[in-house]
Amino acid sequence: MFGDMFEEEEDVGFVSENKTMNGWKSRKKDTDPPPHRAASNLSGIKNQGGTCYLNSLLQTLLYTPEFRESLFALGPEELGNLSDKDKPESKVRVIPLELQRLFAQLLLADQLAASTSDLTDSFGWTSNEETSQHDVQELNRILFSALESSLVGTSGHDLINRLYHGIVVNKIVCKECGNISERQEDFLDLTVAVKGVSGLEEALCTFYVEEEHFDNDNLYHCGRCEKLVKATKVSLPQHLKNIFDLEILINYAVYSKLCFNGTLDKPSALKHQASLKGCCFQCKICLLIATTSKQKDRYMFSLWHFKSRAEFDSATNNIEVHLHLGPEYKFRNGALYPASSQKDSMLTITIDRRKTIGDLRQTIFQLLEFWKGDMVISVAKQLPVGLHLYETFHEDHTSLHSLGITDGAILFVWNGSQVCGVVIHVGEEFEPMMLKILCPTLKSKSETEMVQFIEMQKVFTRNTLLASARNSLALSTGISPEELTVYYKKNLENKGSTNWIAYDAEDGHKTLADLRLKDGDTILVSDQKCCNLSVLSSNGMPITVADRSWLQVKNYCGEKFSQIAGKTVTIPVTMETLVSEIKANAIEKLKLKDEQVDGTCLRPIDRTGKLLPPVCEDLTVKGIGLKTGSSLALFPGHTPKGTQLFLYFSVGDSLHMTPEMEIVVEQNISVRECLKLMLEKAGLTGECWHLRKTDWCYDAGEVLKDEEATLAYMKITNGETLVIMEGRLPPKGFLMLPVWLYQPPLDSENRGCFREEQENIANRLCDLNIESTARDFSLRQYMGTELEYIGNIEISGEASLEDLKTQVLTLPLLQGLSVPSMEFLRVWLVENKCPVKILRNQQQQLSKFKLGSSAEIGIQLLQAEENLTSTELLLRLKMAVPGERMYYPAEEFVWDISKECTVRTLKQKIVQHYSLPPEQIEIAKYFPDQFEWMPMTSWTQQVSKKKKKKKQQSLHGAPYYLKDGDIIGVKNLLIDKNKDFSTVADDIGKEKLKLEGNSKDTRHQATVQGGDASENPEKQAVRARTRKPEVALSISVADFR
Repeated sequence: MFGDMFEEEEDVGFVSENKTMNGWKSRKKDTDPPPHRAASNLSGIKNQGGTCYLNSLLQTLLYTPEFRESLFALGPEELGNLSDKDKPESKVRVIPLELQRLFAQLLLADQLAASTSDLTDSFGWTSNEETSQHDVQELNRILFSALESSLVGTSGHDLINRLYHGIVVNKIVCKECGNISERQEDFLDLTVAVKGVSGLEEALCTFYVEEEHFDNDNLYHCGRCEKLVKATKVSLPQHLKNIFDLEILINYAVYSKLCFNGTLDKPSALKHQASLKGCCFQCKICLLIATTSKQKDRYMFSLWHFKSRAEFDSATNNIEVHLHLGPEYKFRNGALYPASSQKDSMLTITIDRRKTIGDLRQTIFQLLEFWKGDMVISVAKQLPVGLHLYETFHEDHTSLHSLGITDGAILFVWNGSQVCGVVIHVGEEFEPMMLKILCPTLKSKSETEMVQFIEMQKVFTRNTLLASARNSLALSTGISPEELTVYYKKNLENKGSTNWIAYDAEDGHKTLADLRLKDGDTILVSDQKCCNLSVLSSNGMPITVADRSWLQVKNYCGEKFSQIAGKTVTIPVTMETLVSEIKANAIEKLKLKDEQVDGTCLRPIDRTGKLLPPVCEDLTVKGIGLKTGSSLALFPGHTPKGTQLFLYFSVGDSLHMTPEMEIVVEQNISVRECLKLMLEKAGLTGECWHLRKTDWCYDAGEVLKDEEATLAYMKITNGETLVIMEGRLPPKGFLMLPVWLYQPPLDSENRGCFREEQENIANRLCDLNIESTARDFSLRQYMGTELEYIGNIEISGEASLEDLKTQVLTLPLLQGLSVPSMEFLRVWLVENKCPVKILRNQQQQLSKFKLGSSAEIGIQLLQAEENLTSTELLLRLKMAVPGERMYYPAEEFVWDISKECTVRTLKQKIVQHYSLPPEQIEIAKYFPDQFEWMPMTSWTQQVSKKKKKKKQQSLHGAPYYLKDGDIIGVKNLLIDKNKDFSTVADDIGKEKLKLEGNSKDTRHQATVQGGDASENPEKQAVRARTRKPEVALSISVADFR
């Protein structure tokens, strides 16, 4: 089930001190048995470079008994076996299995620390994710989501929801009208801040019990009052689990003063402090508090900051409740009224708020001996129109306090269905509101027409549709429903001016609550046939009709309008107007000829000017999700059918560099057929192409590997953008690797030899009809290195590094080379057109190197055999020329870092290499992309409060990030006292970078201030795109549904 749980890890690349370099995972070659557990008898977790946040979360989950036992309860009959994960069509749930395997190692294996490499492999992480810092709370949520997806269809499908899910209710109470706005939120973890608090209990009370007040400059906008008002907000956990995952936001300066003790019942807390040196001001600590079911009540009391039950006395908990008796009430005009007097219809009692609804009901039965039948208790509220019911209580065992029943609460006692034979609707949506209705009339007096108003009051419920209210008003006023117009009052900034605005036709389908009408508001109704609204006024308040909704249609038909928009017309619409009607009206207003409008469609235009896919003409404005005031394009071409897809596509790997094209295809064609159609439209030939989706920032993303699957199966949607990329897709389990010939110019003699070899390769490329400039992969001046593209190889992921070298030598450009053995070849990993990493271990499988789909390699010919170990680092040393701002040619320097990788040890090795005194040399690392030299000095970090131990800074981490091929400058202070490492070439490079930055700023400012309105929309859209930010953390999970 767990595979080889105690198997020792193999060497897959360069390693030192459990650190990483350039995104490659470091693993120590196990020549000796792993260290045994320490005196604590606990096993730790190795850091893969930047996975301290992952390690803290895993330790937290491991020592949560409920989670651990639930995970181990899942057997191989449900999860499968790790040995079968590479078999075709196997449904092995790798993530929970690897999590079980890791937990088993931490609990059972006699080793000082366990590795998470297999677990992160199951996440689908590459070396970049494993060496990057991420947020532990984000990882917690993503991991829980991945586990839920992995456990679909098993007995553990609800593991996360069962253990961690809870509900928080956010309540905002308006202090003016008393309106309560509630919103429920699901949570798997709670966030608290502990700065300035004495402990965890106070932090929880501050976040989830105490009220937050909105006043002064921080007012709340009440939907009922329609203005900024004072209000209070409180967040109350409503549904709690036995396990709480708390994210603590902690100020680094007060970390040492934190204390979590005393208030919680035996909490199990695991803390993890991330590295704080220069990385962030705040750190996040994953803290988990677990209690048994028997302790749940005690924990809840601690959370709510209550005192013990014994300290509550009756005087503290007694509340007065006003009971309104249903048999003494009648229903009239949308609300409840006393049938006789208020005194006879109401009863006031005193009761302990800790009592339950069942206790309250029993008390009422004892007081009302005449009551027969069912008794239902509902929350009521006194409104201007009468009494209204909001919520009915059904849970007899729920306390009054937990239901929000406080001192002075109004409760209605009835049978739950009728009052005096009338069915009563309960809830906020049925709340009655009284509206003041103004109906203007024109009367003649002394040959002068005057406007007079008839005022009336009508009661509607909040969920009444405006159309229904209009019909009711038509009966009351005698105005025909077709001619009756309803207006609402809008206050302008000038308090002495008020406008009456007419409701639109589409507002007829909205409720009065949606229209933000509240109790006591005034509306105006009029008959447009009888009243001239242009002269209608009341107390100096003019009545104006709001502008009708409209859309703009731009003409893209005709040859001269094929790239830019022509004439623009405005079409009045409602939300129910059909697209076909808009098109017909636009054609009529544009006065287009029949031959110009045949085969045209309407396409929305987004804010960047890009033309979106055509819209279906049988839909309404509301149906296509278009807002009034938007722009449409009348464009040549037919609207796609329901079985067709409108797609954008581009050729290349950078959409901001290549124009987009459009195509309409059937949903049921295969990816291969779609690619063929796109290649034909783009004018491309050949079979060395493949399709990719675009990610959320419009860069080439996921490869559509299954070329025989249909577009519908691959979930390609209408309006999606695809990218045609160069290169044929390799079979499953194979890699397609571009190969470069790489040779660093170590001295002038080697440079001349390399130039001759480059010319020979260029001639052979011409003989093979291959243009070396067809791909922009030349890097002749970057980092002082030479790269030349020589072809691609297709190789199995199960092949070894030695097999890779052998296959590279079969490329046409290298077949004439005489290589005594594979040790005379050095293989580099090439990233961003730069060699960054040496691949080690001849017998290592390529799959262990985690070479992604975009990986590239470089081949370097050596003059002698080389077999670098995982503890050897290859650097390039450059000795400064005395008195000059230049360096002697670089020489390769192999440094054994098995014991230590610090500035002090590196300096010692360089001193031995040049036979110079240690105090008379200075060293610096070169950053070629910035043309900067960073002096390398010893730096220590205090790791003990008593300052007894010091830890040397590793060169693999910040700020040096030392890796294979880095350039180290050396200054001999005996003959040159100048400690400036920069050269004239560096000054020129910095100036170029500065000029490029200024040029970009100038172009951007010119684009923002004065763009050409007639510019091609596609170019505008391309220009509007920005580069993607940092990639978010993710975990890949197979589909088990």
